[in-house]
Amino acid sequence: MYLLKTELRGPQGQRILSSLPCTEGELARWLAASQRQLQGQELSRLIRSSPTLFLMAVSRAVDCTGAPIHSIAQLSSRLDHCFRESQPIATSLGHVIGVKQVDVPECHEGQLKEAVGAFLQAKSRKQLTKSLAKIVRYLNRRQLPKADRPKKSSIKSLLDSMFESSIQIERASKSASWPPPEVDANCDHVNAAVLGLINDRLNRQGHFEQELESAKLAAMKQLAYGASHEINNPLANIATRAQTMLADEAEPDRRFQLAVIHEQAMRAHDMISDMMLFAHPPALRTESTDVRMMIVSLIRECKNNLLPLARSGATVSVTIGKGVGRATLDPTHCKVALACLIQNAAEAMRDGEGEIDLRVDRDRSDLCFAVSDNGIGIDEKVRLHMFDPFYSGREAGRGLGFGLSKSWRIAKLHGGSLTHRVDAEELRTVFELRLPVESSLRKP
Repeated sequence: MYLLKTELRGPQGQRILSSLPCTEGELARWLAASQRQLQGQELSRLIRSSPTLFLMAVSRAVDCTGAPIHSIAQLSSRLDHCFRESQPIATSLGHVIGVKQVDVPECHEGQLKEAVGAFLQAKSRKQLTKSLAKIVRYLNRRQLPKADRPKKSSIKSLLDSMFESSIQIERASKSASWPPPEVDANCDHVNAAVLGLINDRLNRQGHFEQELESAKLAAMKQLAYGASHEINNPLANIATRAQTMLADEAEPDRRFQLAVIHEQAMRAHDMISDMMLFAHPPALRTESTDVRMMIVSLIRECKNNLLPLARSGATVSVTIGKGVGRATLDPTHCKVALACLIQNAAEAMRDGEGEIDLRVDRDRSDLCFAVSDNGIGIDEKVRLHMFDPFYSGREAGRGLGFGLSKSWRIAKLHGGSLTHRVDAEELRTVFELRLPVESSLRKP
């Protein structure tokens, strides 16, 4: 039995992740269908006999055409067109982004069996979407990390969008069961080809992302050097002259204008400094650090120096786990990263209602700094770019210019990570900075 990590897509571009079970025989017949060895009623029966193949087929057909399905016959016709017009195997597995082998009992349990039975005997669109939603939710709950699981409403919305209200449903035979019996032919070569195809795609994707990150950093470094040499000097001249004139100016309006000129010049200078830090950060100076004392110093500095924190009126609470003591890291860089996360949380606050929590724990060989807030949250579009430099989500109420990208860069330099998640139970946005206790230094 395989678990296929699949991206299901709707006609308006909706996307959710789900791990779907698929037997070797189903996989072999699905690939045979992609090669047009199964067509018409035979393809319809195959699709209708498996919720996994049904979801993969509908997702593929809807994504290709942008229109919902009104009958199984139309679905098989659309699939036949997709397979004919594209590379067949790549098309049939185009939404599969991961695969792993599991024992049949791991998937074939009571709740799942009941939902699959309801799918096989569904007579209406409501019964069909309800059973499919149960299957997706059950498998997501069992197989996906909590942060990756789509909401119940998102699953229902996606499935509803895939089918027209008057969809004509062909029921499976009453004797249909799941998992289905395997096909007689030896499928080893087919399964090897499938696994090879998926793994090759994932490897190429990972390699491409590494090259893209390196290229972005190289371009950023070149831009930072140019900006530093060509822009910083005139900015320094402007700031100095504005400050000199301000010292001798008595007229209030002109003093205000000169102060604004100086402030904006320094703001541009700070942006270039941030860009230099991201593109070519100074070498880490790791030392044995008392993490508790570092956090005390950090909170004191944030309360004194962070304007967004003062303006929001947010309260900052700190919880330090029992296992947290000393660690080998760069305390200056770590305080910069955490200060950026706290500032980011403060900018999401509603006046007078903000709560920011910094929790520090030790998890085996890692230190985990979790900064959470009860602010307005992060829009789905912003999440895709939140660690990119120059990208700002301030239109959504949260400053994301260079703060998060600096924190991400510092985490990578320490050999750690910075991730984002939503605590659905407490309705809090959480950024988690993980650093190895003995940092494995990386070259900038």
